[in-house]
Amino acid sequence: FVIGNSLPNGINWNDLAHWATDKYDLALDWWTPTTERMAKGIAFSNGWYESDGIMLTKKSNKGDILNTSGLLQPFENEVWFTILATIIVTCIAYIVMKKLDPEMDKSAQIS
Repeated sequence: FVIGNSLPNGINWNDLAHWATDKYDLALDWWTPTTERMAKGIAFSNGWYESDGIMLTKKSNKGDILNTSGLLQPFENEVWFTILATIIVTCIAYIVMKKLDPEMDKSAQIS
């Protein structure tokens, strides 16, 4: 049982993988399939989930023209309107609460 990257003296990760598969039916860790581990009889399952991040973009026929409105393109206009309306309503609610209770900021401070 190892926590972190440190192993006891004289033991390497291959030895630990071999010990874990001899002692238990299943060993879960970030084991990389190497020829040395497979030669010791350790079987590795096929990956079923790939979590590498990728970035997709449309291929542009316009060349290298800078699109200044590119920041607004991820969302439809309705989404941007909803975000803006939420900010405005939240600001108005805060101003109203501040008028009703001028000591509001002082009571929220942690001493």
